[in-house]
Amino acid sequence: MRLHRTPTTGLTHLWLVLLAALVAAGLMAGCRRSADTSSDETIRIEVVKPVFPPPSGMGYLTFRLSDENDQPIDTATLQIRGDMSHAGMTPILATAEGGREGVYRVPIEWTMSGDWIVTVEATLSDDRRAARSFNFAVTGQEAICTDE
Repeated sequence: MRLHRTPTTGLTHLWLVLLAALVAAGLMAGCRRSADTSSDETIRIEVVKPVFPPPSGMGYLTFRLSDENDQPIDTATLQIRGDMSHAGMTPILATAEGGREGVYRVPIEWTMSGDWIVTVEATLSDDRRAARSFNFAVTGQEAICTDE
């Protein structure tokens, strides 16, 4: 038995192929970084160590912002995002404004032990921006920044 294609069957197939191509293009565009996230290399963001417990629950992270001459920057707003290294977990979010001698103390709540990636985005009063990510290992005993 031989199947005969009707013109509408061919058009339906063509539309499905086009739809799949558009969906794939949209997903790839969503994975790219926006051009607006460029980081000013003259702004340094560092974790102030050591990072003390509590490893889970409410605590603080401390960051230092400075310029290329190691002069403190006190006029920034920090947006903090913590993501677990595996998918499916809700991120932790925090904000800090105005540092003291370049030091910003940020309240943060570790929701569970494990490996975390903490991204700090700094926006200065002159609209310059910088971003840096840090790796943390949060255990039952401590929170350790594993970046050196």
